[in-house]
Amino acid sequence: ELHKQSGPPALINTYVRGSVGMQLLDETSNDGSNGIYDQEWDPGFILSGTIGTELEDGFRAEGEFFYSNSSLNPMSGRWNNKNYNTERVQGDISSAAIMANIVYDFHSNSRITPYGMGGLGMSLLSLNDLKALKDATANDMDLVAALQVGGGFTLDLDRRTKIELGYRYFETQN
Repeated sequence: ELHKQSGPPALINTYVRGSVGMQLLDETSNDGSNGIYDQEWDPGFILSGTIGTELEDGFRAEGEFFYSNSSLNPMSGRWNNKNYNTERVQGDISSAAIMANIVYDFHSNSRITPYGMGGLGMSLLSLNDLKALKDATANDMDLVAALQVGGGFTLDLDRRTKIELGYRYFETQN
């Protein structure tokens, strides 16, 4: 028996997804005319929204917007002729990115489907009011190229609802 989905042809394989995640950043370094310092970041969060379409042979194409944020943690180095090695810091780093992703689903005969993904896009990176011992060290933003790769598993709850557990590595241009 043949089953046909109703609706406009362009929307039949279209989906939307929202996600919440945790962000873990590496230590970063700032090297400029005012000095050099290293900074660490607290674990932060990621919020994302995606619209995508299922293509043939297990592929999906997606457009994604996400926002991430992490607070400044310890800072050490020399900036504006002052030495710092302190946890008395404030400020955060945030990123707002628009990404074009390709996803491949490794279909199986179970409700759990592994996937791999990759994407390219642009990210607006912002260092927001970074201070050490109440001295301003950075407050800047830059629009940079970005890429991401990741993978995970999707669990089908029913025909229309899925839960996804995944990992993404996100990299931006210096």
